[in-house]
This record gives sequence, C-alpha cells and structure tokens, in this order.
Amino acid sequence: MKIKFLLVLAVIGLGVFISSCDTIQQASYDDTGVGGIVIDSATRLPIMNATIELVGITNTVSDSVGRFYIGNIGVPSSAGNYVLKAYYPGYDTITRYLILYAGDTTETVNFVMYSGTHEVYTSYGIHITEHVNAFSYSSLNLYDLFAIRDSTPYMRDMRMRDSASTRTSYRLLTGWDYTNGYGYQTKLTDVVGYYSQTDFDTLSSLFGGRPLVPDSDFPYDNTSYYNVPATPGAVYGYYLLGRYLFAGGVRMYGLLRISDIYYDTSLGLNVMVVDLKINRAGNNYFRRN
Repeated sequence: MKIKFLLVLAVIGLGVFISSCDTIQQASYDDTGVGGIVIDSATRLPIMNATIELVGITNTVSDSVGRFYIGNIGVPSSAGNYVLKAYYPGYDTITRYLILYAGDTTETVNFVMYSGTHEVYTSYGIHITEHVNAFSYSSLNLYDLFAIRDSTPYMRDMRMRDSASTRTSYRLLTGWDYTNGYGYQTKLTDVVGYYSQTDFDTLSSLFGGRPLVPDSDFPYDNTSYYNVPATPGAVYGYYLLGRYLFAGGVRMYGLLRISDIYYDTSLGLNVMVVDLKINRAGNNYFRRN
C-alpha cells in the first residue's frame, strides 16, 4: 500500500483534554499564543522543565504541573505556519506542525511524551468532533495517541463519521480513505467487551493473551454505530496495518474504548470521547509498565 502525503501543514493539537489545561491564560490579547500541558504517557504525571520550542522563534519550559505558554507570537498577515517541539532527557522528541492565526487567540497543544523505557503507552479522555470539513478534529493518530484534524492524513489512523449525514449516530472507521488513497489503514476486532475506565486501565490483553494473528483477529474496518447521547464503554482491539505496510518493523496493536458521545452546546458539534492504549513492541499486552 502506498501512502500519499499532503504537502499542507495543518494544525495538530488537542492530544488529550486535561482539565488543568483550562487554566492556560492568554498573556496578551494583542498577539497569538500557544500553550498546553506536558505529561508522561505511562505514568500520567506532569513533566516539569520539558523544553518547548517554537522553532526559529523562542522556547520555554514547562512548570511544576507540566504547563507551558508562549505568548506574543508575531503572526504575519492573518496566519502562518509554525513548528512546535517538546523534548526532555530520556523521552522521544515530539514535533507538531501548526497554523497559528493572528489576533487574540491561544492554540492549545498538549504533549503526551514517551520514554524508551516503556512498552505500553496510554492516553485517556481524547475528544474528537464530528466531521464538518478538513479542519475538523475528527480523526485519531493511534500511534502517538492524540486527536488530529482531518487535513493531516499522513498521521491519520482512524476517523469519526456519522450515519448518512443524519448527525444522530457515529462510528470510527479506518484512516485510509479508499476514494482518494490518503491515510493509514487500521484494522479492528469486534467488540471485546464493555468496560469502565478503571477496568479498561487494568485490561491486559486480547483473546486471553495468546499470540495475535493480524490477518484473522482484526477483520473489520470500522466500529459499530453509537447513538447520541451514549456512554457505551465499548472496547475494540486495533492493528496499525497501514503503518506496518509503510514503514515495516514490528506490527503494533492497541486497545480503543469509546467512553462517551454527546452534543457539545458550546461547539455546536457532536463529540466522541475515547481512551487509547498501544503496545509499541508488538506484544499482546496492554497494562502500563
């Protein structure tokens, strides 16, 4: 499978919604800012003194609770392309490509950082919105575990879509778009069960822990449909087939839990909330280590 890349840099943010991010304040309403929080994927704890670099412009460090803010960004004209990086000793550097808009706006970008000492990574409470256009946060990066805009298919593993444009029921389907050839193909199991977040956190394997057979254990391109509102708690296993075909290496598997679907009155959009786990070593094991 040949993965096609778009050459447009698009906003990527909203890795996970963490309540403390609501405390980020705009330093000046004359210029654009970017802020968020930095946490460890495995422990869920904030990372203090992580360096956040707006490449070619300035940098800052996260505080004692993992928060950072860069303000007074002189965005030319109405918008501009930027690169934001987060790095800390012992962790993989994370790079985000942004479009920042001029004016009194703050873009929220949360970093979930991964240490090479871990095998299992998790991210809970990820919010994705129904698809309106290419800039909707209606897709998922299942490798790095955060929500992305639909206009970033080179990172897209899964998409949220409604049933016949009715806006009453939604499902998740593979990131690969068969009509234009963009995105990564992700394969799914059937529902493996219905779990609370606590039970999902302790869920350690699929199919009793036996070795996984990707071609037969993950036969589906999409989840079932779920009505709005709902709190299904449905859990699926996933296999990053497209990433394996593109880059080779190990076959990576994960778990996905649909925890909530609701209508957000402030956004005027339906929102799906998901919890994610991935084993980057290719093993059928999903408890945080």
